[in-house]
Amino acid sequence: MAVQAVGCMIGMVVLVFVVLWYVVKFCLRIFDKHREKEESSRSVQNITMEMGYPNFNLGNYSVVLEQVNDAEALVAQLSRINGYSEELARRQVSSCPTCLMKGLDQEGADDMQVLLQVNDCSVVSVKEVGI
Repeated sequence: MAVQAVGCMIGMVVLVFVVLWYVVKFCLRIFDKHREKEESSRSVQNITMEMGYPNFNLGNYSVVLEQVNDAEALVAQLSRINGYSEELARRQVSSCPTCLMKGLDQEGADDMQVLLQVNDCSVVSVKEVGI
């Protein structure tokens, strides 16, 4: 009788540990999903698409691309640095002159202008637009 009681107690303790393990694992999974969602929303920075180009909602500067000499290099750069899909980058580059992006602060617009000039874009302008 005592052996059965000890066996039953050991079985119940193991069962409690297994249940606790799955409860903790479930809670960690929920918190991890919440953390990933927060990180992804911060990295996007409220980027919206307007008229086929992204609006970064950081300021009131836009980058206008007027002529491209090496389209493939620019498409690769836009895809790698800004996270553009290749299709969007190709469409943007092929429809020059075009507003490449808007909603940048002055520093971001100047950085983008330097990047485009390095990639052999002969005419690039940064314009301040009204809010």
